[in-house]
Amino acid sequence: MKINNNPPLQTTIAWAIITLLSIFGIFAPQVFGIGGMNGGYAISFVCIFLVIIGIIVIIIYSGRARLLNSILNDKGVLAHWKYSPEEWKTYTEKEYKEEKAMKKGLFL
Repeated sequence: MKINNNPPLQTTIAWAIITLLSIFGIFAPQVFGIGGMNGGYAISFVCIFLVIIGIIVIIIYSGRARLLNSILNDKGVLAHWKYSPEEWKTYTEKEYKEEKAMKKGLFL
């Protein structure tokens, strides 16, 4: 069973794009002739900050994406259960009632 929905991978790709654009943004004020005191330093500073954050996010989420990918592709799974639709329906109804009772107090 191959599942392609991997949110951590999508997050990794998005932050990789943001990081690459931020690397360009560090040098953009000089390329476009924006003076340092006219906002060039601020643009560069924000872009440096985004590059640092992007590197951290990419490192963390790439590991999570690899782990989720191996789980979704049934590699390294310790156990796997299959339930009939009736068993699953019974379980979800019971779980819903319990969750609703617990969350009622929070709502009030």
